Amino acid sequence: MYDSSQFSVPVIVSGWWACYIWDVERKELHVVDLVLSCSPYPEQNKHNEEPIKLLHNGLFSCMCAFFDEWNVEMSDWNARFYDSLHLPCSR
Repeated sequence: MYDSSQFSVPVIVSGWWACYIWDVERKELHVVDLVLSCSPYPEQNKHNEEPIKLLHNGLFSCMCAFFDEWNVEMSDWNARFYDSLHLPCSR
C-alpha cells in the first residue's frame, strides 16, 4: 500500500497562491490561503470550493488508478480554513 499520510499542493486560486494539504489519516483538507487569512469561513470557502472539488476528485482518481491498495474513502472529508495565521498578504 502507498504509505504517505499527507499530500501538499500549491495552487493559484482567484489570482493568488494558496496551499491545500490532504491529511489522509484524519480525512481533513487543510486550506492555507494567505490572502484570505483574516476572512471568515464563508468567504474562504467561496474562493476555494471549486478548486478543492476538482483537485480532490483528481487526487482520488490518480491514487486509485496507480495504487491497487489505496483504500481511503473519497467522501466525508472536512475542510479546515485558517483565519489567524498572520496578517493578510497583498493581492
